[in-house]
Amino acid sequence: MLPHLKVLEPEQLDQVHAASLAILESTGLVVAHEATLDLIEEAGGRIDRNAQRAWLPPELVMRQLARAERRIILGGRTPERDIVLPGAAANRPATRPITGPDRWLDHRTEEARPASTQDLLDWAQVIEELPHLDFTGLILTHDMPPYSRDIAGTALMLQHTTKHVHTDPHSAEAARLVMDDEWLASEKRMRRGMAVDAERLAVDVFREVGPRGQFLATDHTARHCRSLYLPGNLRDRQSRPAWEAAGRPSLRKAARERLESLLLAPPPEPLPPEVVAELDRIVRHATQTLDHVES
Repeated sequence: MLPHLKVLEPEQLDQVHAASLAILESTGLVVAHEATLDLIEEAGGRIDRNAQRAWLPPELVMRQLARAERRIILGGRTPERDIVLPGAAANRPATRPITGPDRWLDHRTEEARPASTQDLLDWAQVIEELPHLDFTGLILTHDMPPYSRDIAGTALMLQHTTKHVHTDPHSAEAARLVMDDEWLASEKRMRRGMAVDAERLAVDVFREVGPRGQFLATDHTARHCRSLYLPGNLRDRQSRPAWEAAGRPSLRKAARERLESLLLAPPPEPLPPEVVAELDRIVRHATQTLDHVES
């Protein structure tokens, strides 16, 4: 089982729950959506359409909680890209890079500079190709209108990656993206653990090899050594003399070369034209309203 951060004791959680029910019943909440007000009224809640307000009795809340889905689905463009939380297995985490910067660490020059739309497109393509990053966040560009760039950037990401895109401000150095995927591959493999059975315990092999022998030449080792393999394309597995003879290549250099190859990969299938048109409409509306209001 993955460790869980425990903030409140059970009795404290009960207190929070009771207080929440009391607030929903006596204070209510603002619901600025007519269809949702209809649903609340049909379910037995009290509403005030003029004030766009609703009050929920405890029995209504508990009834709906009992019916609620116990999972959260982070939707990708296709079902196989969906991320289901919690995972099907307790030790199957969903992984993503740290994102949300407005500066980009250029992998070619090693210099940090304001992020651009092209950086965002490169980011989307690399995310699409890295197999151990399940979903991604957004980078904030400097060549888009400032107050709507999260919406415009999200629209572009949705068109250039099939993975789930989470839009929220974060900070990170973008040159580490490929190394994150490498480490996550190893972390996922370790979390799967190892099977324990008669074949893998290999009592007979121990008996055959004996206390002074070694296992590298046995058929058993040849059959099972790759099951313990920690995946990764960047780490140099040469001997030290061979590594030195090759010019002591660094992990950062290997990551840069891997990133360049990912940027040459073909893009995902484009979104349907009507979806792209709707995204464009949303971006235009956001640019006309948000940036106009804030300026």
